Amino acid sequence: MSDNSTPIMFGTDPESDSIYFDEKGNKNVLPPYFFRHYLEVPVDSTNPQHPVFLKGDGYMIHEDGCAFEFAVRPSTNPRTLFDMVHFAKKEFEQKILSQFPDYCLPELEFLPAVGFEVERWRNAGEDFRYATRFGCDPQQDLYHLEVEDREIDASEWPWRYDGGHLHISGSKNIAEDPHMAIACMVMTAGIAAIAFSDVPDLEKQRTWRYGIPGNFRTQNYGENNPFGKKYQYGVEYRTPSATWLKSWSIAEPFLKWAEIGVKVLLEKGLGVELHKEIKQECIDTILSADQPKAHQLLAYVSSKI
Repeated sequence: MSDNSTPIMFGTDPESDSIYFDEKGNKNVLPPYFFRHYLEVPVDSTNPQHPVFLKGDGYMIHEDGCAFEFAVRPSTNPRTLFDMVHFAKKEFEQKILSQFPDYCLPELEFLPAVGFEVERWRNAGEDFRYATRFGCDPQQDLYHLEVEDREIDASEWPWRYDGGHLHISGSKNIAEDPHMAIACMVMTAGIAAIAFSDVPDLEKQRTWRYGIPGNFRTQNYGENNPFGKKYQYGVEYRTPSATWLKSWSIAEPFLKWAEIGVKVLLEKGLGVELHKEIKQECIDTILSADQPKAHQLLAYVSSKI
């Protein structure tokens, strides 16, 4: 079953925030809507739900609710993927954020959770509605597959969340058993995202909806995708926050564990019994953002491979 000749393709579409401080000194998100509506930053509104703020070779940054979302070229080299995100981030900061020092900080931030001032945006325009909803696009939970994902009115919710969704393809085992592929991600990337985070309290805040352990989508990139038929089928593991994009010191072990999840646990069949054994521990650890336990679980998985 193993397809060791094919390298794993990594992709990501992380969400990031423009930040300002409120009167109490707390960080809050400054939605893309503000840049369009009040600061008159030009955008490409071909897709009105996701206006594009910046586009370059290998990347695009568009509006996604309260966040700026990246779309970057995937790569079989994890460092190349990480560097592309940060190249795009720097371009955005220099070309857009630097123009408005009176309104926001000069850098985008990758945060699991950030404040949202409900009163400030209560009477915003009609095109702000996408920033007041959670779950516009359905997702699945490995551990509650029978539950249909529903959209939530978030207009009165004082938090917004950044996902660091990881797209993985390049293994025929993913197409054959995507649910087991996600189970292997839970035991590796999901636990690593908690273990190496520098903001565990904010990771826990996010787990009420987006950071649940088995959050995923299956993906069909099409047989005519730029990388060939071997990369047609993949999974999008949606549990990790965007924290891993902060620095290579966090991203490197996170992506290493994700690769172990596919190349070792999934392709060699080790994940089936291991998931039966430690599934509940992994679920509890992610939901509680228990870092000591996360490191213990990674050590245990390592001992089994």
